[in-house]
Amino acid sequence: MGGIFTDTQNTTYNDAIYVVNQNSAPAAKLKFTPPDGHSIVAWRIDMGTAWGYNDAINSKVQMLLKAANLKCSADNTELTFTCPGSITYGGETYPAFVADASLTPVLNITAADLLFEKGTIVLGNELSSGSGITATLVYYSVTDGVKGSEAMTTRPTKPGQYQIAVKLSVQNAGDNKYLNRVKCGNVYYQVDPSQELTSEKWRYRVVSSSVNLTVDENGEPVVPSGTAGVSYADGVLTIYPRFVVHFGVNDIVKCDIVNEGKLDGGIFTGTVTNKGVIESGMFVNKPENANSVKFSFTSGTTFCGLKDPSGTTSLYIVCTGKGSYPQPAASYSNPSRTAWGWLVAATSPSFKETTYGSMMTNNWTLVSSISTALSEQLYDAVAVYTPVAYMDSSDLSIDSTGTVDISIPEVEATGVTYTNTATKETFTSYPTVAGDYVAHVSLKCIRNWDSLANKDPIIPASALLADDGVAALSEEQENLIYRIALKGDLYYFVPETLDVEVTVKQSAPASSVVTLIVDENGAPVIPENAKGVRYENNTLTIDEHTTAQFAQGSTVKCDIVNNGTLDGGLFTGTVTNHGVIESGLFVNKPENAASAKFSFTSGATFCGLKDSSGITSLYVVRTENGQNLHLTASYSNPNRDPFGWVQAIDIPNTTESAYLLYKNPNLNPWTVDIWGDSALPEKGKDTTTTFTPVACMKSSDLSIDPTGKVDISIPEVEATGVTYTNTATKETFTSYPTVAGDYVAHVSLKCIRNWDSLANKDPIIPASALLADDGVAALSEEQENLIYRIALKGDLYYFVPETLDVEVTVKQSAPASSVVTLIVDENGAPVIPENAKGVRYENNTLTIDEHTTAQFAQGSTVKCDIVNNGTLDGGLFTGTVTGSGSIARGLFLHDPKAASPTMMLSVPENASLNGITAPDATGLTTLYAINTLDGEDNTLLFIGDYIGTDPHDFYGWDLVYSFGGEEKNSDVEKNYIGKTHFEQPMYGPIPNGQNGVKCIFLPVLEMNASDLTITADKTESKITGAVIDSVQYVDASDPNAAPSTVYPTKAGKYKAIVTLTCPGDSTYSKARVARIGNLCYHVPETLEVEVTVELPTVPPTDSEGNVTIPEGTDEVKGDGWTAKKDDEGKTTVEITDSKNLNNTTLNCDQITIGSAETSTTVSNITTNADVTVASGSAIEGGTFSGNVSGTGTIEGGTFTGTVDSSVTVTGGVFTEKAAENLNAQTTPVTVTGGASINNIKNESGSEDNKITVQVVGEPQLSLAYTPDEGRTFYGWQKDADIIVKGEKTKNTNVTVDSNDSEPVYTPVVKLIKDDLVDFNLTEVAGTEGYYQVVDGELTGDCLGNELPTEPGTYALGVKLANAESTENTIALALYADETASVGNIVLMKDGVGYYVPEVLAIGNTETVYDPDAATGSGDSGAGGAAVAVIGGAAIGGAAYLIGTQVYLTSVLPEGASIPTNRQQLADLLWTAAGKPQPASTALFTDISAEAADSQKAARWCVEQGLLKDTGSTFKPDKHTFRPQVIKAWNDLQAKLNPQK
Repeated sequence: MGGIFTDTQNTTYNDAIYVVNQNSAPAAKLKFTPPDGHSIVAWRIDMGTAWGYNDAINSKVQMLLKAANLKCSADNTELTFTCPGSITYGGETYPAFVADASLTPVLNITAADLLFEKGTIVLGNELSSGSGITATLVYYSVTDGVKGSEAMTTRPTKPGQYQIAVKLSVQNAGDNKYLNRVKCGNVYYQVDPSQELTSEKWRYRVVSSSVNLTVDENGEPVVPSGTAGVSYADGVLTIYPRFVVHFGVNDIVKCDIVNEGKLDGGIFTGTVTNKGVIESGMFVNKPENANSVKFSFTSGTTFCGLKDPSGTTSLYIVCTGKGSYPQPAASYSNPSRTAWGWLVAATSPSFKETTYGSMMTNNWTLVSSISTALSEQLYDAVAVYTPVAYMDSSDLSIDSTGTVDISIPEVEATGVTYTNTATKETFTSYPTVAGDYVAHVSLKCIRNWDSLANKDPIIPASALLADDGVAALSEEQENLIYRIALKGDLYYFVPETLDVEVTVKQSAPASSVVTLIVDENGAPVIPENAKGVRYENNTLTIDEHTTAQFAQGSTVKCDIVNNGTLDGGLFTGTVTNHGVIESGLFVNKPENAASAKFSFTSGATFCGLKDSSGITSLYVVRTENGQNLHLTASYSNPNRDPFGWVQAIDIPNTTESAYLLYKNPNLNPWTVDIWGDSALPEKGKDTTTTFTPVACMKSSDLSIDPTGKVDISIPEVEATGVTYTNTATKETFTSYPTVAGDYVAHVSLKCIRNWDSLANKDPIIPASALLADDGVAALSEEQENLIYRIALKGDLYYFVPETLDVEVTVKQSAPASSVVTLIVDENGAPVIPENAKGVRYENNTLTIDEHTTAQFAQGSTVKCDIVNNGTLDGGLFTGTVTGSGSIARGLFLHDPKAASPTMMLSVPENASLNGITAPDATGLTTLYAINTLDGEDNTLLFIGDYIGTDPHDFYGWDLVYSFGGEEKNSDVEKNYIGKTHFEQPMYGPIPNGQNGVKCIFLPVLEMNASDLTITADKTESKITGAVIDSVQYVDASDPNAAPSTVYPTKAGKYKAIVTLTCPGDSTYSKARVARIGNLCYHVPETLEVEVTVELPTVPPTDSEGNVTIPEGTDEVKGDGWTAKKDDEGKTTVEITDSKNLNNTTLNCDQITIGSAETSTTVSNITTNADVTVASGSAIEGGTFSGNVSGTGTIEGGTFTGTVDSSVTVTGGVFTEKAAENLNAQTTPVTVTGGASINNIKNESGSEDNKITVQVVGEPQLSLAYTPDEGRTFYGWQKDADIIVKGEKTKNTNVTVDSNDSEPVYTPVVKLIKDDLVDFNLTEVAGTEGYYQVVDGELTGDCLGNELPTEPGTYALGVKLANAESTENTIALALYADETASVGNIVLMKDGVGYYVPEVLAIGNTETVYDPDAATGSGDSGAGGAAVAVIGGAAIGGAAYLIGTQVYLTSVLPEGASIPTNRQQLADLLWTAAGKPQPASTALFTDISAEAADSQKAARWCVEQGLLKDTGSTFKPDKHTFRPQVIKAWNDLQAKLNPQK
């Protein structure tokens, strides 16, 4: 290590010397010059002998050193020794033998070995390479350059100059000088815990970094001039690094903050951009990079002087415990209510559900002072507080029937008793004797709190944390939250009873009737001294026991509030009815009264009223006790003669209607006069009766054209025959006269309205179905029901007589040569030239007289009906064409049924023809063509356009024609390929042989790849007639790839080149057009289709990883693999593509990796198969239990079978068997104690339970160990060093270092009390006691035999010391002397290490909670406000909820749910106790006898006193509160562990 060896002849040896001499004792000398400033305090000597490697303290080694006459110079820089020829030990003389010695100087530590950086001290480079050195800093003030004498253990913050000093220590070494020697680099350093190192260079100055700020009246911070570390501008306060800004805890700061230093105190309404530290504060906006808890107060509560207009005020509270402590305060005011307290809803990331609790404070003020840092369980918690008021008697009212009305929705009355205040008599029903009473109303809150939270929502008022966790709530106590109801944004506490004052008045006389009239404005006139009625603000109020009676015909134009009885009158306002309506007519349907609705249409007047909509309606109410009603109506139409009314009755709760004809024989037929002199029948309630006037049809409703066609303006009337009488000669004709003159046409008429289809029931309603018996007399069986002669037009019915006479004048016909040229207007209506004869246009019909030709220009579209008695020439006609004339030329949307030859041209739905799209049932738009004229000027033109939206490209038009029922294809019209528009002329005259020919122009779309399906098991064309002839596949990623006719078996993207044919039979066009109905597709010769091949990446296996071949085949292929089964049933897998198999298990007989043509790399596979690796291929990783052969390479993986020497190995883990034939340099790695390495472990039970594997390269190894039951895993030891610690490291990964010779890994567990005897350890300190538990370890001094009361975690323990050392005991420390500590020692037994703590735990861990760490009810002394603190946050019920949730989750068994009823709690306790048998076999009556375990659990818990004995019943479903669960659990633990 930098020293120089010489012998007695001063020969210098630069390397280690080896002396072999059995005859003399040659001397050696070692010199070592220490670095500047250091001295050598000792030498570290380690020696390896035949009995093992030991240190200089070992008794045998000491004997060797004594024989070698080892001596040091005074300054320890020279060390001499001899090499003796023999030694005597134990009475026997031994000859010389090899003893390798390592001699290392131990240096002192100086201040120069430490570095002063940024105001602190760190270890220098040399010391920092060591392990376990800890530097403890102390500080001294410096005044006038002189260091003071008083040491400070915390860094000073007061401005001034300071000097740092350092004390060094080694972890768990104490004062043991050997354990305080630490190797750093090539030497050891001696750490002296009592030494204090310092230097004048280690001085620094503290500049004041604390700034105290206030705010002005606007909430803006006041920054004094010259203040460093902070600035305020443009509404933003900036805090610079290393500066702390303090505000008063109640200062409201109304600006934004950019914090790069520290912020302490205050209430902040702006945004806080936090790049530094927030020690404390309350924030309207959540501060970033700071742990906070959110508090919200609803219902307009003022919170810390703030009140959000939304009604809910929220603040985020931050408190680290290192700054000031926030003082949250809230107050709510409601002068009309008495305060009960608050309801809190709490959520926390610790659990997802919302839980609820109540705080009874009897005031609405909360004042709190947070005194500790926020606990981690409260980070991001949310607590919402809502005021709770007392419900009072004003929330109830009781009417004279005894009905209790409660204004709070979630409250019900369960009973009422009445006490007379004078006589003190009590009644259980509403009193009938006048007087003053007090009603005692029993109340129940029906709000379902249990459904609002998935976990226990109950927070008992007494549930403060006690020494057992939470004080128990007795099972008899009711949780007050169940008596809290919600209305609006306020909660109400529901008392068990409320008293309401009730005054029972003398009933009004039964005969109290007030007769009322109305003034000229329709307002009721109240008689002088009238009682029980009053008229105010356009509202007439009728009191209880009062009848308001209006005279017949009174129209009352105000609103009515009826609490008594209303009789007679017509009412146009709203009627709020709480009483009885005996009779009346109402514009608005009256509530709480049976009525029938009557309506009069067509502008009729009904009872003097006429609604502007044309329909006037009234609701009719009539009881047995009511006045008679008089219904009158009238209708007027000077253009018509009256006939009567059609009455339609809609029957309620059905879809049925009934109809009848109403005709009053004694009055004008358009007058209705009905008296209602009896009660409304039951079947008449809620019916709707509609009256519509009926007029008499007259001759003006008919017209007769020169062809004799009768036109009737009323749609539902037809003419069944006509005769003509010449008025001069009296001759009669049965057809239209041809001789000019005046005639009377006698037209026979028929009504075709289907009345029977309009009503499901008999449409005939007798007149007696009205309110009275007048109306229509009964018809004899022989009489026709006249309703069948009623037709409808518009909003008026018409009576159709059997005949009507019409005057007809026959004029002289126009000359034969009369031609009229017509045009059409913008609506398609023909325009008749002035003085034109022989044509006329009326009622959307063009009439062409005999001997007249109506000629339209080419392209004219005539949108009306045609009556053609002459000649029609030119135009396109969309209406019907009738008449006895001829057609010279034209296009028609409807078949004109002409005598001339007719052709048809059609297009399907995706096209238009001459601008028309009107498909028929076959999907075709058809125009009929007639052309009798010759010459180019007389040509008809068909114009077609493709209007479809199909995503296929347009190709052209295919012409199909049919004649005589046979359809034939022509061909794609060459002139229209690629054109969506065509114009097809049609020349005349049409030959007789082509009469009835039908031509169809079909759009042709271009077939594309979407019309093909190309998969491994299907090649299909979706277009019938397009046939796939062949498919070739080309790899899309390789432009030079050769096409293949076989579907690809390798995953990837391909182009499928599909060759198509289009057979030319009668179904298909000759031009490669396939037709499907009216759809046509052009079929190209080839199409390219993108194909993506996704193959399974691994062969199919069963649940145990065995490769399976599907039934019916002996081979299955996938992405880069093929699995085969031979005749003997053996399964082989060939892998030809490199792949990471993602830890897939493939068990089979043989696996082949790669081939002569492929280089394949496989990783992450587990298999028991024999594996062959081809040349150029490799195994990169996985687990292989079969044999491996071939000429490929193993680069990694774990192998337990034989590996053939022909395989090249560059990495991997191999058992001794697998490594027998390896041609590679290996490193043996051992794991002891029954642990496993890469899942390989010693199954033979040999010494130390160890397993050794041979490692090639530097792979990562997986170590695993399962401790014995009751043991706690501590970590892993490599050779003599602990490399990882912690329970979770029992499964860990390590990487092999190529410099390691033969590393050994040992699992280490924690020593327990039962191990003391095995390792010859004794207890010291005399007694057992409690020690504090920190990070799972018992530490510090014994705190006595009683559990401490200070909050914290404790356990019973005992300190350990060394047993008396003998040759046959295990030494506890490598360099231990009589004062050595046992801490941090690992003992060995059967290959397992046992970590020896300084204090050994002999009892379970117990937690002492802060008694103030939960909330309930009660006063804090701060103005009567409720205050409780958990983890530094005053949050009342919210902290309780979160605290109990976390506590129970931590103590109950893993995965256990928190019980919410007695049965769940019993099951939990009984199971945790090991399911013991109860003493009694008696069964509880409310638990099923078949539920044996539930019976046993309940009985045992009652016998043990864990749950209350309730007799023969157990009450399994009764709710249990969290405090009860905690108490019962702790009681059980006390029984199971009585030593606690």
